[in-house]
Amino acid sequence: MADEEMIDLVELTRALCVVAHKAARVARAIRSDAALLRLLIDRKRAKSKGNHVIDDFKTLADVLIQQLAVRTLCEQFPRLEGRIQGEENQVLVGNSGEAIDIKIFAREKDTAKLLHRVLGRSDEHRESAASLARIVHSELESFPETEVFGCPPQPVNADDLGVWIDPIDATSAYIDGGRPSEDSHMPAGLQVATVLIGAYSRRTGLPLTGVIAQPFWVLECKDVDAGLPDGDVDRSVRRQDTLVKCGLYDQWCGRVFWGIADAHVHGCLDDDMQPIAEPYENLPDAPVLLSKHAGQETRDALASVPTSPAPGCGSKILCVIRGLAMASYVSMPTTFKWDTCAGHAILRAMGGDMVKFDNPDMPLLYHQPDRATAPEGTTAEAAAAKEWANTGGLIACRRADVLAALAALPHPLRQRPLSAPRVSTSWI
Repeated sequence: MADEEMIDLVELTRALCVVAHKAARVARAIRSDAALLRLLIDRKRAKSKGNHVIDDFKTLADVLIQQLAVRTLCEQFPRLEGRIQGEENQVLVGNSGEAIDIKIFAREKDTAKLLHRVLGRSDEHRESAASLARIVHSELESFPETEVFGCPPQPVNADDLGVWIDPIDATSAYIDGGRPSEDSHMPAGLQVATVLIGAYSRRTGLPLTGVIAQPFWVLECKDVDAGLPDGDVDRSVRRQDTLVKCGLYDQWCGRVFWGIADAHVHGCLDDDMQPIAEPYENLPDAPVLLSKHAGQETRDALASVPTSPAPGCGSKILCVIRGLAMASYVSMPTTFKWDTCAGHAILRAMGGDMVKFDNPDMPLLYHQPDRATAPEGTTAEAAAAKEWANTGGLIACRRADVLAALAALPHPLRQRPLSAPRVSTSWI
C-alpha cells in the first residue's frame, strides 16, 4: 500500500476548472469566427439534404474540446490515462469526406495543419485552423488559487479515479445560437450550451468532483462603429444588423461552476478564474424542469407542482444548482453518464443529490453501465452510447425535502413501490 499514488481532489478540481475554461474559449472561438460560422450555417441548411453533414461540424467542436481535455489532464495526472471517457471518439469525417483521427500535437503548427485538413484545406479556412490551434496551445493568463476551493487537501487513490466528459452539451443550442431572453431568468439560446467534466470513484461509482462551464454567460457589447467615418449612419446600421444576425455583434463571457462532493464545498469562477461571490439565486415558485419531450403521464404526475420544459441536460442541472429551478425530472432514459456526472458532484457538494427516477432510493452511479446490452437491432455505434445511458431516468435536486417530495409522487412509469416518504409539497 505504501507505493499507492494519491491525487488531491482539490488539485484535480483546479485542473478541471482550467480545462473547462480553455474548452469554453474553443467553443466561443468556433462560434465567433466568421469563416467557421458561415460554414456552420451552410451545413445546418444542408441538413435537409443529408443528416450526416451537420454531424460532421458538431463533432469538430466536440472532439477538439474532448481531446484538449484528455491531453491536458493526462499531462498533469498520468494515472488518468485510459480512464477519461466522453461522448465522442476522436475520429471524424472532414469536408473532403476523409476520416481523420483528431489529435493535439506537441507543436501548435502541427495541430493547425491537421485542423486545416479537417476543414478542407481551403485558403478561407487556413486562418481559422491556425486560430483554433493557437487557443488550444495557449496558456491561461491566470489560474485559480488553491485557497479558492476553501478546504484542506482531499487525497484519493489515483487508481480509483475515472472521468466523464461532455465537451458541448446541448449542441443544437450551440449550433442554432440565439441571445438571452430579456424577460426570463432561465437560460436561452447560446446560454444553454455547457461543458461538463466530472470525476467519480471507480470503486463506488459515486461522483467526487465536477465542473460545469457556461461559455456563453453574459454579453459585452462591441463598438461596431469603430473605424467608420463620422456620419456614416446607414453603413453602421447595416453592419450592426448583419453582425447581430450572425451572432458576432457581442462578445460573450463565461463562467465555471465547481463542487467537491465529500468536502461539501462549491463555488463559481469568472473568465479571469476569480471567485464570483453570489452566483446563486432562490426564485419564488421555482419550477421543476422537464424534458421538452416529457410525456403526458409525467405532466399529469407533477400536476400539483409548477413545471417548465427546458433544453439541455447540463443546463437544467445548472438551473437547479443556481436555484432557478427546484429540480430536474427525467422519467425516460434520455441522458447519459457524461451528461450528469459533473452536475451530480456539485449537487452532492451542496447537500443535494441525483437519484434514479424509477428507484429513488438509489443515486446515479458512474463506474458501470446501467444495462449491459442494448435492444436487438440497435447499431453498434448506438449500442455503445446506450450502454452508458441513465436507463432509470433521474431526479436532481439540491434540497433533500424536495427530492423526497418528488420521489413520493405516484407515476405510472414507476414499476415498484417507493420507500421514499410521502411528504408535503408545500415547498412550492
